[in-house]
Amino acid sequence: MGKIKNLIKFACGNAYTKQYNNQRINVKLLDIPVENLLQPYPSAKISNQHNIDKRVYLPNTEIQSNLETSERKKLKNFFTRLLDDYKKIEDNTLTSTQFISFATENVTLLMDEFIFFTPEDKETSFFSFITYNIRSAFQFMNENYGFVQDGNKILSIANYLYVKESQDFLFDSTDWVDLKKPLLHFLEEQMKDEVWLAKRFLNSLSLHMDSEVLDEDVVFIALYLHSMNLTLTDNSIKAIVLAHGYSTASSMANVANRMLQKNIFQAYDMPLGITASEVESKIFQYIENYQVEKGLVVLIDMGSLNIITEKLATKIQSPLLVINSFNTPLLLEVGNLIINSQTIFEISEQIADWLPIKRQLTTPKTNKKKAIITCCYTGMGSAVQIKEILQKSLGETGETLTVLPYDYLKLKENKRQELPFQMYNVLAIVGTENPEIESVPYFGLDRLVNGEQIDDFVQIIAQKFAVDGENLKQELIFNFSLKKMVESLTILDADRVLNLVSDSISEMQRVLEITFNANKKYLLFLHISCMIERILRKEEVDKQEDIENYIKENRMTMEKIHRCLQNIEEKYTIKISDLELRLLNDIVFN
Repeated sequence: MGKIKNLIKFACGNAYTKQYNNQRINVKLLDIPVENLLQPYPSAKISNQHNIDKRVYLPNTEIQSNLETSERKKLKNFFTRLLDDYKKIEDNTLTSTQFISFATENVTLLMDEFIFFTPEDKETSFFSFITYNIRSAFQFMNENYGFVQDGNKILSIANYLYVKESQDFLFDSTDWVDLKKPLLHFLEEQMKDEVWLAKRFLNSLSLHMDSEVLDEDVVFIALYLHSMNLTLTDNSIKAIVLAHGYSTASSMANVANRMLQKNIFQAYDMPLGITASEVESKIFQYIENYQVEKGLVVLIDMGSLNIITEKLATKIQSPLLVINSFNTPLLLEVGNLIINSQTIFEISEQIADWLPIKRQLTTPKTNKKKAIITCCYTGMGSAVQIKEILQKSLGETGETLTVLPYDYLKLKENKRQELPFQMYNVLAIVGTENPEIESVPYFGLDRLVNGEQIDDFVQIIAQKFAVDGENLKQELIFNFSLKKMVESLTILDADRVLNLVSDSISEMQRVLEITFNANKKYLLFLHISCMIERILRKEEVDKQEDIENYIKENRMTMEKIHRCLQNIEEKYTIKISDLELRLLNDIVFN
């Protein structure tokens, strides 16, 4: 009983020293002695506190700044600068983008300093307590929101909270009191996902540590998460790094992601005694949380390639590249290839040329899903629209049959080496130009529109799926009519657009002294209709590095085509760019 009495006295006194200005003192879990705090957590490390230098306390001095650690001073300076920069947004002397960029850069520098320049007198038992509970909070985030933990995140946030000691050190800042609500509202608009994750994480952590969720912590953690580019993930090839050690993988992945300025690599830190089955489960855990249709690259510091790839080959639904042993330059090389939209097969070949390393590439050995590829000579935009029209026509069948838009030029050049043929059983290709792939039937949009190939297309679908052939035929005839196509691809008045485009195409044939075949005429109708809306929406086509040389070589024909489109420019008050004219020139003469 005496020990409990002393424990309560200690906790109340400790709480009072932190809140002596408050009318009401809140005693919390963190106020009891650390050695008592850690008893329920056997995995947390308990060690003696380092001797702290003697200090002279001056009770009659109002401000005793020498008692405040340098790290806390840096945190205060960070928030002071943050608020000063936020005022500049209100004064229109700083843009929102600049503010976010400056703030995330300062958070990153501060986190680095906390990790690499931690004080020698750090109380490791208290730090272990924080780390233990952060790991538990991350586990909750992973189970409920798919937010994967790693050692680097845990250490960074633990150092931040250790420096703060869960105290509201901005309570006496009038700027903070006045600006924190508009600042949080601004950040919620600019970084919605990061603020949401920060709040969920801190709410979970507060339950474990009996601490308040402070507004400054939400701001700081949200900016830290934003610095990691968590919202920049997309449906490209995914990559994970597995390494033995507490934060080996996460530290290397963090460095690579920051240098690449994109969140490419997800890290898993593994204990030394981990088995091949546990490594496999880690990879499956990732696959369950992320879309890996385009492939997954696994970089592992040491392990058996054969065991891992053999175990996964019969279970995965996408290509898998396993690389044994890695370093930071290799991570950067793989990351750059992913950013540059290289396929997983190209990545495997290029890193083998760049560095002699052990690797294995495997494709799914299970029954592949059936798919139809859509493509368009002028790019991915129309291929995606064709996919949507096809899915609408297929109805419920479209849920089990994958319709995959793909780059025409890649199909034309690489044929069956491209990714769709490794992942799917491709039944057919539908598009505006035939990539000429052996044994894969091609259906031109012009022939679907005039009905010539409707029966053949329906027959291919009916051989693999239980469909109502007549109903599917009627849906295809209706949805692939030229007017319906234009209505589906644009929000413009289809009749007006088609009349204007028809006049322009007739003028092109006259000026260029060419008679277009049905397929080319249909492609021009489709492309010009989409081009009009694209320009009205101020959307640009992909950059073309050789555009200047191309214009020099094709200036005369491009000018003639441009003159034939003057009626469209006048009616819609638009200007057709050289990049758009180049695409039209390619369609007409290639």
